[in-house]
Amino acid sequence: MDYSLPVDIRAEKRKNAHLAGLIVAARPAPIPRAADLRPALARRADAVPDGPEWLHEVERAGLRIMAHKRGREVCFIGARADDWTADLAGLTPALLGVHADEVILDGEVVTPGGGRQREALRRELAGAGRGFELVAFDLLYLDGWDLREATLVDRKGLLREVVLRGGGGVRYVEHVVGGGPRFYQRNCRLGCSGVVSKRAASRYPSGAHRDWLIVECARERG
Repeated sequence: MDYSLPVDIRAEKRKNAHLAGLIVAARPAPIPRAADLRPALARRADAVPDGPEWLHEVERAGLRIMAHKRGREVCFIGARADDWTADLAGLTPALLGVHADEVILDGEVVTPGGGRQREALRRELAGAGRGFELVAFDLLYLDGWDLREATLVDRKGLLREVVLRGGGGVRYVEHVVGGGPRFYQRNCRLGCSGVVSKRAASRYPSGAHRDWLIVECARERG
């Protein structure tokens, strides 16, 4: 199947490299192997932190995925280093639509309307992997630049630029800065599963750390 795009990829790569090179702590490096990366994980907390040093995202009940693109090669790796590339073949065009030659995104695979429980979603994905969306909340690598030592707010700013220049196949995860408790209360009333809070200045280490926190919405007992 031909996934070619009507875009000057060399010009896009030069633009990506220019923007990434402006970010403090980004460093030029070859793209890491998928087997060498592990996702950053949020620790569970009892309360959402407040203050302008935190940004907050709605938790999505999806399948955590590290999406790797190298030229025309794509792979999707789960949080346990499990390879979902074959099952998520339906999402390959979405990742190839990102205007970059080499990129690593961190995100979730979700149903368009959301609302699936994770285990049910995994069972459905093991079938065909079609009818789902790839939503991205972090950017680890872009066209010659390793971004894991850059701040989260810089990584997300560049991620938004790259995703919005693409063909719409990958969705960017928006966030709010500060006002965490109010954001949490509002989204819980709307039926969301929880909120993920992250320090805006945090780097991207593998594994669980205290700069990423997750607070689940309380469920009423029937």
